[in-house]
Amino acid sequence: VTEAVIDLGDILKHFNGDFAWFKQIFELFVEKSPKDIEAIRKAILNNDGKGLQKTAHHFKSSVSLFRVSSLIDLVITLESMGREEKLQEAKPTLFKLESSMSEFVKAVNNILQKDESCVGSIN
Repeated sequence: VTEAVIDLGDILKHFNGDFAWFKQIFELFVEKSPKDIEAIRKAILNNDGKGLQKTAHHFKSSVSLFRVSSLIDLVITLESMGREEKLQEAKPTLFKLESSMSEFVKAVNNILQKDESCVGSIN
């Protein structure tokens, strides 16, 4: 996930064009997402399909706020793997999710470090 893949204008529409609100939610997401990823990892390690489905579904709600289809698709895949009890296949998908999450956070942080005044308000 690169800055080029992140459509900040599209994302801001879901935050009523409020950059400060977006930034606040993103910071909460960054703070909370490691716990969600860890819950997904534990479900996989414990061969808990229902747990994987539940935790991935919960995490999908958070990820969807940022409208990055590659992240959403990975979480949906994990949710389906949990529902279908395909836990052996879930580890590589989790690794992809972790890598993509890291790239996403880095890309958004790069955007946030740029001059916020150039973003403006989108209505």
